[in-house]
Amino acid sequence: MHGSGRLAVAAACLAGALLVLPGVAAAHDPIIVDDSQTTPEAGPALPDGTISFALYGVVDGPGATRGFRVRFGDGDRLVISLLVPDLPPEQTMQPDDLPLLRVDAPDGTTRELAPDVRVPFDEPFSGTRYIRLLDLDEPAVAGEYAVTVVGRASARFTVSVGTSEQFGTPVDGVVDRDAGVAGVQAWYDTPPPDPVAVPTTGAVASTAPSTAPVTPPVTAPVTAPVTSPSTTAVTVSTLAEREAAPGSADTGPDTDGAPAPNGVVRSLVATVVAVIVAGSAMVLVRRRRR
Repeated sequence: MHGSGRLAVAAACLAGALLVLPGVAAAHDPIIVDDSQTTPEAGPALPDGTISFALYGVVDGPGATRGFRVRFGDGDRLVISLLVPDLPPEQTMQPDDLPLLRVDAPDGTTRELAPDVRVPFDEPFSGTRYIRLLDLDEPAVAGEYAVTVVGRASARFTVSVGTSEQFGTPVDGVVDRDAGVAGVQAWYDTPPPDPVAVPTTGAVASTAPSTAPVTPPVTAPVTAPVTSPSTTAVTVSTLAEREAAPGSADTGPDTDGAPAPNGVVRSLVATVVAVIVAGSAMVLVRRRRR
């Protein structure tokens, strides 16, 4: 059997297996939602919401989105389910971490649906297992719906739409329409990536220069000694002290302002005394002669 024949048989087996899944009324034509298809406008456009499609994708962190569009006519029913693979990490996620489903109807109304059930089931042909998180079944509004899967953690997801089995329906906006069973198996076997970092809303350290006054470092005053004009202490000695000091020089100034030796002073004193004595003697002699 050629490769194309084996693929057709595998697709038929998968369709038969999906037909008996709980909560799924018919086999679903698989479509892979690419990571670039973050909005309904960028995603696949399903031409008929009554045809059973299953869309597979990954939201890579809180706030990440993937989208598609689906059209309904008058009297159609909106049948849609949200599922995740029954594998780590999705199988142990808390309800607050599982994806949400936002549905924008043609009449302008918007609903955001949170997981409200947790029903596991097996898909026998591919050996895969899923957890059904929510179901919606109601009369559809005629027109085009915009459906968005909103991530609250990094996770794989599946959205099933419609009930009428019809494989190979042309769909606009599909990156790889021929991915088929192999694409689903690759999606199932690949864990979701680590969550994409999301900026916090808390305070962010500013890189702007601070406007706070800058206090300069306190420096001790310079205490270097101040050099004052040098003064020479002059010791004033009495004449008696100078006389008592043998060999000492007279420090008193003479008439020329130069220091006079002690010998000169003594000679002058002796001369004065001699003149006085001589004069006194002459006076006495003259008095006696009279």
